[in-house]
Amino acid sequence: RDTAGQIIPILLIDDYPELRPQGLVCMDAWPLADPMLAVFHPDMIAQFCQDPSMPKSPLLHSIFKDFTGCQDLVCSDGDHWKRWRTIFNPGFANKNILSLVPSFIEEIQIFKDNLLKIAASDNVVSLITPATKATCDIIGRAVL
Repeated sequence: RDTAGQIIPILLIDDYPELRPQGLVCMDAWPLADPMLAVFHPDMIAQFCQDPSMPKSPLLHSIFKDFTGCQDLVCSDGDHWKRWRTIFNPGFANKNILSLVPSFIEEIQIFKDNLLKIAASDNVVSLITPATKATCDIIGRAVL
């Protein structure tokens, strides 16, 4: 019951493997959530993520509007998205990501050590703060 909603299409594919060759799953859980289309086939994914760049969900705009003014890779599309994606492409290259793995492991080790301290204390604590700090540290290492 504590599963993030984004995992549900993967669970559906696991329970109904005959759907996997179709390349996508459409799930409508109204009134609990907005309809979701999960795409698994690489050629289909390219149709959503590359030319032509498809319009993004209004939900993304409502989430990112105050933070980025929707001038980010998550919300933008068309020529604006393509320009900035080209600029950031080298950062997403396998060679670059693999070179960052040792620094990610260092940050994850710090997070693990913090979790062990929390577990040893026998206190019930919220994990949102240490998880957020770890996330920011890992992203910071990647960006800087």
